[in-house]
Amino acid sequence: MSQNTRDRRDFLKQSLAAAAGVGMSQFLIGERYKSAKGLMHRSNVLFVSVDDLNDWLGHLGNYPGVKTPNFDRLAAKGVSFARAFCNAPMCVPSRGSTLYGVHPLVSGMNGGDKLHTDIPLFSGLKSLPHLFREAGYVTLGGGKIFHGDYDYSKNPATWNPKSFEPSAWTQNFVNFGSEPMLNPHEGVEGSLSWGKWDSLVTEANTPDMQLAQWAAARLQEPSAQPFFMGVGFYRPHLPWFVPKRFLDLYPLDNIVIPNVPIDDLDDIPTPGLYLASPATDHEKILKAGKWKHAIQAYLASISFADHCFGIVLDALERGPHAGNTVVVLWGDHGWHLGEKLSWRKFKLWERSLRVPLIFAGADTARGNISPEIVGLGDLSATLLETCLGIQPPREEQRSEVRSFAPLLMRPRLAWNGQSVSVWRTETGLHKTLRTDKWRYIRYGDIARSEELYDHENDPNEWENLLSPRCETIDAALAPIVSGFRARLT
Repeated sequence: MSQNTRDRRDFLKQSLAAAAGVGMSQFLIGERYKSAKGLMHRSNVLFVSVDDLNDWLGHLGNYPGVKTPNFDRLAAKGVSFARAFCNAPMCVPSRGSTLYGVHPLVSGMNGGDKLHTDIPLFSGLKSLPHLFREAGYVTLGGGKIFHGDYDYSKNPATWNPKSFEPSAWTQNFVNFGSEPMLNPHEGVEGSLSWGKWDSLVTEANTPDMQLAQWAAARLQEPSAQPFFMGVGFYRPHLPWFVPKRFLDLYPLDNIVIPNVPIDDLDDIPTPGLYLASPATDHEKILKAGKWKHAIQAYLASISFADHCFGIVLDALERGPHAGNTVVVLWGDHGWHLGEKLSWRKFKLWERSLRVPLIFAGADTARGNISPEIVGLGDLSATLLETCLGIQPPREEQRSEVRSFAPLLMRPRLAWNGQSVSVWRTETGLHKTLRTDKWRYIRYGDIARSEELYDHENDPNEWENLLSPRCETIDAALAPIVSGFRARLT
């Protein structure tokens, strides 16, 4: 047996042991690992999440007229990934995979019913900020970084006491979405509501603004140690209530409704129709004549989040850490606004899974948009490699963990990236694979229903090439589908 084979075998054993919950770190500090030239070793990290933010950012050009000057300003300083995907279309599993670098296929956190604290695997693993703290960083956090784990003072192994404790602040967020502080809801169903804050609410006392001001103040302070700062903005999460001036940025006459064929779901198998749930939201929004109003409110919420982030970015640029801080901005999943006659997330189509991801630092390429496919599960591995010189293990192939550090200096490097995303419902575990050309979906129902879209010719995913109405698969597609089936067994 060659030395390379033995090394690979031992490496796999260690990785699988970690995935099984053994009390070892899921990341290995290898003696043979040497930091490559150009990596941001020991840089500060500003780690910014934006809840429910899809890829409607100005520099990406995916929605006409969207106003995101600060997100775009960050993109001009680094690399923006035009095809970044979450590993699951909901906050809970997406953030779990992002912060632990473990894919939902390995962790089992692949639906909406469990937090990371409920998953046995995670009890033996350390999160991204925890690992940075063990490496000598000051770790500060505020807002929504983990899902459902906002009590920073009860996590001293992860967070510094100077973190932004949000107990009363979180309650304020709830109050901002309920009477009597708000104008009557214009929404259609439950939390799908929107409007402007009334005179009782000022921008200064909104949760995201309080968070932005806290982060800005911390970024003005000198620090003898490198820091990892997590800043988790809520908007554009529902409900879409924002200051009126942000709604005014988007006159209704200028709102562009997605082009959606009325028969778009006719070729979708039953599990896909269940996830789409057109009668739940879309039909009611159409009946109320509120499609443009909803998009207006979502866009306004994006611009409000951008404004809050701009306060943080301004403070960083004016402060003592401007030249030695990596900034990462990411959305935890996409959001449908009528595409495929659907709203919200919870689907395995492009709109639910594609996310913004920007990585900026002194040693990244500047002003580049990478077309390569990356996943949020890769983000922890990338930061650990570039800032700490820690190389994540090559876990079993289905874990899908792969540092994209090489793309930070060479954004158009041939990468052959693929992204696997999953979503569990009562009918089974549903999976999708996104490659450069294809999106393949394999549902977990008894029939093992399928969808296949050719993204080169059908970027809107309007034609399911494996429609239930098709009696046979096109001969040219047969080997492709066979390979995808094997990949998602």
